[in-house]
Amino acid sequence: MPSTELSDDDVREIAREETRKAIRSELRGYAYGVVGLVVGFLGLPLLFMAASSGNLAVVAVAVVALVGFTALLLW
Repeated sequence: MPSTELSDDDVREIAREETRKAIRSELRGYAYGVVGLVVGFLGLPLLFMAASSGNLAVVAVAVVALVGFTALLLW
């Protein structure tokens, strides 16, 4: 009957992989926060200025630019 015990190397490799996953997840969370701040500080004033112009085409261009910029940052 085969042994189900893990060697020290197997345990270290599993711990390394779990640490990598945790770090990636944490960095991804920070990246989403940074994207939110950048889009909020740059995009919302742009959107408000476009809306105050009263021109629907300018608002549409601002929204498309904001969505494109957000997608670029998240990619």
